[in-house]
Amino acid sequence: MSAGFTTRPCSSCRAPMIWAITESGKRNPFDAEPSPKGNSALALGADGIVRSRVVPKDQRAGMFSEPLYLSHFATCPEAERFRRTPARPETSA
Repeated sequence: MSAGFTTRPCSSCRAPMIWAITESGKRNPFDAEPSPKGNSALALGADGIVRSRVVPKDQRAGMFSEPLYLSHFATCPEAERFRRTPARPETSA
């Protein structure tokens, strides 16, 4: 377990992942360890379901008490095999 969340190995790269429900109701895998590049906060609900919420970039700099997680799609070498929709092209910001 990572930070109290149950982990499961990725079926491709075998890295530990946390499955969460996004704000839009979709299931999304997250890397099991918090990341300085993370943009999502995870919380375990009273119902036992892990939910994620995206933390806007301008609010991340001041976050020291809440760890942020990165979608496993950003780090898995086989992510494209599992995507249901094509990845969005990266934009410069």
